[in-house]
Amino acid sequence: ALKTDPRYPDNPDATEVLTEFSWDQDLENYGARIHGWLYIPTTAEYTFWLCTDANGELWLSTDDDPSNVRLIAQESTYQGANIWGTGEEQSEPISLVAGNRYYIMALWREGSGGDHCQVAWKGPDIPIITIIDGAYLSPYEPVQAYGARPANNATGITQMPVLKWTPGIYAVSHDVYFGADAAAVRNATRTSPEYKVTKAL
Repeated sequence: ALKTDPRYPDNPDATEVLTEFSWDQDLENYGARIHGWLYIPTTAEYTFWLCTDANGELWLSTDDDPSNVRLIAQESTYQGANIWGTGEEQSEPISLVAGNRYYIMALWREGSGGDHCQVAWKGPDIPIITIIDGAYLSPYEPVQAYGARPANNATGITQMPVLKWTPGIYAVSHDVYFGADAAAVRNATRTSPEYKVTKAL
């Protein structure tokens, strides 16, 4: 019902910024989403857990682009807060790269009674199951272009690729800079040789 509601996903009745991947309020008869970008501290495999009351889904993208999400865990009934299941509520270990950001999203619906949504993880720097802290998260507010295609560190790419990005949500245009020196590109201005074009969206 949440996904088919005409207000979903861009017109919620309420929005707030959280300090961790957890929400616990005493409300009735609603559907909700927590989403943002997840930052990885160490290149390794991570396991995720979803704990919702009631039904919920946990989605993770292969990069920072929401269009590449896949379902990694779900809650088919309900679970009490801070109880981490070992069935479908737990993901398989997922290889993630330090320094990269990944789009992550949890959905759940609530009828009556208790309600919450919690997402925890475990990895090399997080030895016990821990709710994801806000230090590893940022709001999904893509001002700059993102979701590069081909992706950073991609292999097996043709020598004549078509370069694509997803535009920032408030942008009218984006400037494109290109070069062989990362520092030169990072510090370039429109008078630099790395500046190539301003592209209207």
